[in-house]
Formats: sequence, C-alpha cells, structure tokens
Amino acid sequence: LLLTTGIVLGFVLISALTVLSYLSFRSVQDPVPDGSPVRVLDIESAHDFDPQGIDGNEMPREARFAIDGDADTGWTTDTYYGSSEMGGLKDGVGLILDLGVAHEVHQVRVSFRGRPTSLSIRVSSATAATLPKALADTRNTVTANDVGSDVAMVLGDPQFTRYVVVW
Repeated sequence: LLLTTGIVLGFVLISALTVLSYLSFRSVQDPVPDGSPVRVLDIESAHDFDPQGIDGNEMPREARFAIDGDADTGWTTDTYYGSSEMGGLKDGVGLILDLGVAHEVHQVRVSFRGRPTSLSIRVSSATAATLPKALADTRNTVTANDVGSDVAMVLGDPQFTRYVVVW
C-alpha cells in the first residue's frame, strides 16, 4: 500500500509540475483575440518553492522547464512515500512564477500530467521585491481539490503582485 501510494503521489506531483509549461504554451494553443481586454502575462522566471523542506529545495534545476513553452517538459517534485500528504513530511511544495514586475493578475491557468490534483494559487504582496521564502510571505487566493489536467483558477478579486505561487 505504501509503495502504491508513493507511486501514485509521485505521478501526481510530476504531472502537477507540468502546470507552468502550459502558461507559455497557452499563447500558441489558445491565443487571446485581438482587441480583448485580457492579456497573457510573460513569466520572467520560475523557481522551486519548498519552505517546509529540510534543504529548501524541490528540484530547482527543473523549474525552468515549467515555462519553456514545450508541452513535453515540466517541473517535477521529489518522490514522497508513506502517505498521500507529501510522505507526512510537509503540507506541500510549489513553484514561484516571477512576472518581473507587479501586474494585476485575474486568473492562472495550469496544466498537469496527472490527475486528480489539488492546488492553491498564492501571491506575494504587491511591494515584495524578493522571492518568497516562507508560506507566510504569501497569501492564499484560491484553492481547488481533485482537478483534472487543465484548470483555470480565477482569483476572485484581481491581485496586484509580482510573484505567483502554484502550491
């Protein structure tokens, strides 16, 4: 049972991390019509976010693959065994999307390889000038449980932020 849970969790996490590659891929697959008030924001960089981990790292070299525009690549997490809750070690891990400067963000669209997946979209304050280091440096805007492979997370009230965390 533990091995099966670990394999399933690993697959789900690998799939979830493909989320960010879709954000760049979306402009090719799902262009915004000319004249639309909606604009797809550029993501300057992506960074792993593991504030509850011992070393604070969660596959940092792979984070860039989440936004490279290649649907065949993505960011994956470490593998966690023992329970479906990150091996009982932490609440989760995430990926920080750096928009370069603060923007008004209304929605985040994410693609996963595996499903179902649960996630939250968190944001830093509008004045944050450095990457968040702890969950307390961000606030939760929206959460979804057991989503499929493609999800658009509407943030409710627009959020003015530079750093968006897919948690």
